[in-house]
Amino acid sequence: MLEEFIKKYLLFGIERIPISDIGIDVETAKVLNDLGLLQLTSNTYLELKKPSAVARSLCFLKKYDPLFPVIVGYEDVKELICRSFNEVGLNILFIGPPASGKTLFLESIYMLNKDRAVYVDISNTTPAGLLDLLYISMPEILCLDELDKPYDRRVYYTLSNILEYGNIIITKYNKTMSFRFRGNVYGGANTENSIQEHIRDRFLKIYLRTYTIDEIREITTTALVKFGVIPDAGLAAEVVDRCINAGIISIRDIIKIGKFVKSKEDINLLNKIIYRLNKRRLV
Repeated sequence: MLEEFIKKYLLFGIERIPISDIGIDVETAKVLNDLGLLQLTSNTYLELKKPSAVARSLCFLKKYDPLFPVIVGYEDVKELICRSFNEVGLNILFIGPPASGKTLFLESIYMLNKDRAVYVDISNTTPAGLLDLLYISMPEILCLDELDKPYDRRVYYTLSNILEYGNIIITKYNKTMSFRFRGNVYGGANTENSIQEHIRDRFLKIYLRTYTIDEIREITTTALVKFGVIPDAGLAAEVVDRCINAGIISIRDIIKIGKFVKSKEDINLLNKIIYRLNKRRLV
């Protein structure tokens, strides 16, 4: 039951669901409510108030697959991530080329801990902006994408204080505010070489390989169908094949392109979009 709920949440963003949809009775729902995993409302609906509680429960049961529904392979990495949720100060850096699953892992970690996590794109963040976000949110988990491409390299100084001492100090309007960050940091980067050494040394580094074409095909087709972008599996497969055949292998790009296709009649539009995005036509 928990597996089905978390899948619906991760794939569709559904946080409130009729208990009949997941095949349990009211008494079972009340037990889950009393355990603090889910909140029962009006004896009819369950609300996912704390995704992290459900995620940790599934981790305890060693059921890792429901927590990463669109990530192919990496079973050992999935288990490592799940185990890290119950630790403090265990920082993980995913390193790999584009289309290796770094962002998919970070997004999954964030969604599984949405009630206690923040997600930051370092390539669009200033040190002051990062500090403000952390002070307002006071998270236990910090997800940092594009860690090797900082918008302002001074953000590494801020991260150094967070990773080494856990200190968040903000001075504004002649007032100083502070709190301690006691949690885990998860980062993603194409390469570790451009990250300052004292920052990367604070992470356990996991190296991801580029997905094969067949794996990209499987991931994107599954994502398009399960995310409800293209419910028709045959049409989703056709969209993916046309993108890959045109040299478009970015998982994110294929999913974005898929959002333009609602039926077979949109295939002509799809061809025009692919033509505009295909770099090979410029060679």
